[in-house]
Amino acid sequence: MAVRSAKQLLFHARTSRGMTQSKMADGICSLQALSRIECGSSNAGPATFYALTNRAGFPHTRFPAYTDRTDFACYLSLKYARVHLDAWQLTPAFKELQKVKNLRWADNRLTYQEWLFLSCRLQFRSYPYSHQKLYAALKSALRITRPHFAPDIPFDGPLSKNEFEIITALAQESLYIGDCGRCIQLIRHLEDCLSHSVFAAAERRRLQAESAIVQIKYLLSLAEYQNAFRLAEQHRRQMAAYEENAPVFELTFLAALSALRCGYEKEADSLIRSVYDDAQRSENYYACVCLKHLRREASFPIAERLRKIPKIPRKKYPVEKFDPSLLFLANTGHEEKTYLYQIGNIIRDFRTKQGLSQRMLCTGLCSKSKLSKIESGALNPCIALTEALLQRLGISDRLFTFWGNEKEASFYDLQSELMPMRSSGQKELLLKKIEEMEALANDGNHLWKQACLTAKAVLHPPAEAVPLLMEALRLTLPDLNIYNLLSCRLTRQELEILKHIADLYRVSDEPYKSAFYYLQLLEYRKKAPLDIQMRADLLTGMPDAAFIPSLSPAYAEESVSPSG
Repeated sequence: MAVRSAKQLLFHARTSRGMTQSKMADGICSLQALSRIECGSSNAGPATFYALTNRAGFPHTRFPAYTDRTDFACYLSLKYARVHLDAWQLTPAFKELQKVKNLRWADNRLTYQEWLFLSCRLQFRSYPYSHQKLYAALKSALRITRPHFAPDIPFDGPLSKNEFEIITALAQESLYIGDCGRCIQLIRHLEDCLSHSVFAAAERRRLQAESAIVQIKYLLSLAEYQNAFRLAEQHRRQMAAYEENAPVFELTFLAALSALRCGYEKEADSLIRSVYDDAQRSENYYACVCLKHLRREASFPIAERLRKIPKIPRKKYPVEKFDPSLLFLANTGHEEKTYLYQIGNIIRDFRTKQGLSQRMLCTGLCSKSKLSKIESGALNPCIALTEALLQRLGISDRLFTFWGNEKEASFYDLQSELMPMRSSGQKELLLKKIEEMEALANDGNHLWKQACLTAKAVLHPPAEAVPLLMEALRLTLPDLNIYNLLSCRLTRQELEILKHIADLYRVSDEPYKSAFYYLQLLEYRKKAPLDIQMRADLLTGMPDAAFIPSLSPAYAEESVSPSG
């Protein structure tokens, strides 16, 4: 089924929560604008749509509808800035935020709100010039959509994801300026809001983890080390199980500090080694944060050795302040513009920019005529096809939130639930979830069938799993030749299948095949036009190149057949 329209989703989201149009629109857009959107005579931009659905507790972004390329460019740069900030890669994050500023935030106050929040996060993670000033900037950002916000008053109505993140940051800044009472008050308000919201499972986990980080710091300030350690370990393990890597750096380090205070020196040593090694490997600034704190921990057994390891230089970035003079901040009518830059435009523009033919892009996914209709705007693709086309263009679907029907939502929820089951070895429950997915995929959706076959392969020994994965791969790449991987464009699912095959060969009696697959994937990552998120996804779980046995071309040709 095609992605739902703004009219259908917003009306359903509002009425299912029993909200009036006035309450839904307050601080986001005018009442008249929301009325026109719900009756179908007007459209909503992605930022407005996202804020409205989150206000009603439905955290989904309608993908995609933008005023123009500038609006989309701002959206994309904000998402890339988030990815870099999550990895504590601060200079690339700063560059993305500067792009948004240079584009004047596309004259969108919601884009400006997110940009201001991320700029404050950059300051906090690099060189905070004043926690009091950061608190003031965050409060100004929040008041763009919550003009009557006051820390001691419970929040009126559900919070959007951006609002939740800003208030979490306000709680953290309150702690740093010494107002512990305000900090815990905000955290409790957030917990109450989260318990009554209907955020998607992945978003809820992430928001809970971000809130827990502040709460752990609060507990450490009260010397409640046992409680701090338990909370840090709980969320650290959960984030790791679901491969939500962003909060893991802080959660692991906070768990290490809590363990040290509890007298668990061996566990603290293991945790700090883990977070420091991960930070160094991904060349992010969190390694410097660890060292700075450990210099004050004279009793920590490995602090001296860590001090000798080269660190990433600390850099100071220009301070961004709230600018109340911006005209669009007072203009709620900008959401009523016509939003003409949609999914077809994005796919067409990226494809032509990369010099890619329609046939090469759509092979194994859909017909050329269907892709032509999508690019012309005559047809909206389903969620699975939207994701696959974007991924083949090197754009991660993880930068967006999609809205689908109940069947689509159920399938993706089931797929998300498989992650922790794989690592914990819950074979029976895993099989049950896969069977539920197969029941949903029986309508001929070959992309869903591919996902089911890939998930099922985990339950079989290598000799049986490899044929299953090859069968899954042939659903979208019937003529794949592993020697010519660079002549193809691959989805994230296709890349995961190839990585899984390499992993299975690694533990079989044919390790040379594993090395060959890994080398091909690394070469693809190097040369394909992948965005930062797609590159990170491809690298996850891959061994370092130095540990992959080198193969001569002649040996590889003798050892690996074109069919795999």
